[in-house]
Order: sequence, then C-alpha cells, then structure tokens
Amino acid sequence: TTGRPKLIRYSRNDLNRVADLCARFCDLEGIKRGTKVMVLLPMALWAVGQITVLGLRRAGAHVFPVDVQGGVDAWQRWAETIQPDVISSTPSVLARWARYYSGPPQALVETTGEPLLSDERALIESAFGGRVYDAYGLSECVVGVECQRAVGFHYWDDTVAIEVLD
Repeated sequence: TTGRPKLIRYSRNDLNRVADLCARFCDLEGIKRGTKVMVLLPMALWAVGQITVLGLRRAGAHVFPVDVQGGVDAWQRWAETIQPDVISSTPSVLARWARYYSGPPQALVETTGEPLLSDERALIESAFGGRVYDAYGLSECVVGVECQRAVGFHYWDDTVAIEVLD
C-alpha cells in the first residue's frame, strides 16, 4: 500500500469468501491438509496476514502465524521450533532472511504483498529450497496466484473480472 493507510471493513461473508478463495490457491500450489505453514507477515494492521491464515486453515493446513517483528534471529528461532513445510511472507522479508536461513528445506514458499523480482525469486528458492509461488492481490484479498510454471497468474472467473487494455 502506498500513501496513507486505509481502513477496510470486512463482513463475516467477506471473510468467508476471501478464505475460500485463498483455499483454492492453496490447492493450486499443492498445500494439502496437515501441511505445516509458517505465515510471516504483519499480523496487526495489514489484513493480508489474517486473510492468509484464514485461507490456509480453510485448506486444512496447520498454520503458525508469526509477526514480522523481531527480525531474522526471531524468524529463525520460530522456523526451528515449527519445522514448517511452507513459509508464506513478502519477497523483501524472505530476501532479507535468505542470507541467514538454516532451517529445513521448504516444499514451497509463498510470496505476496509486493512485486517479486527475478533475482529475489532465485535467492529465495536457493536459500529455502522450495519453489516460489507468488500471489497477486489487493488490500482486501488475493486475486491471482502462480502455478508451477511461474509464467503468470491464475484467476477464477467467478471471483474477478479481467480487462485487458492495449
């Protein structure tokens, strides 16, 4: 988000709809029931952290929300304790941690919240040992996610309208 922070009001129906959509993305990525996922996102004011947690839980994953406060040392301690199969965070956080990461290899790594540069993708995949699945979203929800080919985002036509502009 750029500029001044904004508040978004979510109804119970909104949260259920977004959690269902996130669960669809988990299925596309290969996150299965029982997968241990460490969600390393701002958990207080940025709704994406909580939405990601809800969606992963809806997909049946064991979810461990970890706030980004504390830095690399804290993230590493949490990873050693949790022993996650998947880590979900922003590209910049993962790139910062990559130089110090010494935990288990990840089945996959989820990124969201900011643009993912090709050099960041290579660094993250090398350090964490898993393929990066990037998600594209808005403040209120994730609307597209990559598959294994990583050549663009997948969208569901019952959730978004795509307009291609020349």
